[in-house]
This record gives sequence, C-alpha cells and structure tokens, in this order.
Amino acid sequence: MAELSGQQVVKARGRGKSKRVEHSAGRSLRAWIIFLSVVALGIAADLISKEVVFKILVDKPGKSIKIIDDVLRFTLSTNPGIVFGIPANRWIVLVATLLAIAAVVIVFLKSSYCKWGLHVSLAMVLAGAVGNGFDRFFNQVQLPGSANLTGVVRDFIDVRIFGFDYPTFNVADILIVVGVGLIILQTLRHR
Repeated sequence: MAELSGQQVVKARGRGKSKRVEHSAGRSLRAWIIFLSVVALGIAADLISKEVVFKILVDKPGKSIKIIDDVLRFTLSTNPGIVFGIPANRWIVLVATLLAIAAVVIVFLKSSYCKWGLHVSLAMVLAGAVGNGFDRFFNQVQLPGSANLTGVVRDFIDVRIFGFDYPTFNVADILIVVGVGLIILQTLRHR
C-alpha cells in the first residue's frame, strides 16, 4: 500500500484494479487534536463566561448592564426549559443531549481525516451541548432572594435589534447555532 494525498491505494484481489480509501478522522492524531482543542476551548469559553458574568451582575440593580447602547446587554437569566424556554422533562433533555453528543462523535469518527471544517463545526456543536448540559445537570445557580436553582441553563447575552427582543442566550447556544449552520453550508456545498 502506498499513501497518496491522504488516501490509500488498495489493490482488489485478483483483479489488478485499485481503489482509493480515505483515512477516517478517528484514526488521525491531527484530526483528534483539532477536534478536541475546539471542544475544550468552546466548553471553557462557555462555562467561564457564564461564571464571570453571573458573579459580576449578581449584585447589580436590575441584574443587567449595557454593552452596546440598547442593542447588546448582559442580563442575568436562567432557562429551565429547552430552546426559547420551551418546557421539557429533565430526563428527555438528558437523553436528547446524550444522543446528540453520540451522533456528533460518530459523524466525526466516520468522516474523512482531512475535513477540517466539518471537524471544527462538529466540535462547536459538541462544546455547546456539553456546556449547556453541564449547567442543566451539575450546576446550581444562586440568585439573591431565591433558593438554589438546579436544572437550569445560565443565559446572559441579551440582544435587541430593530425593535425585536431576542430570547437571552449564552456562548454554548452560539456554538451550537454556528456549528449547525456551518455543517448545513458544507453539506449543501458538497452536493
């Protein structure tokens, strides 16, 4: 077997023909390093930003601070539900989160080792799922005047554009939305 630009030439038995077989990302140290680096950075950015903003704003009147005029504010918020606060059973959310994590890892493992864009996109989705999952299942939020809140996700990015007040979100949500968007764009581009 000889290696040719990331592919191996494998001769079919008895026919003398050869076909190209791409290495999977699961067998590439470089793919793993890129994937896990983006996952780690994404999780750290999400959890650290939540911790810092909540510590800064917990004692502020109104629990909000303007970042860019009336367009962007940091506002303390907790979300006991899923997307846009839609109520959901905690165990259904856990199963859905674990299935999403498994799907991302399986797609990564089966993908070609040289699809860096896909690996980064998948890693962003995984980091977002883990960040919000950590909040939901392992974190307690203490806000003044309330008991410890469990099973909630910490949100703080508050955007108002063209008179529309978007639901408050966090870095994990950004990672998931951008990661899924990039996966869709890459899929459409390769059709």
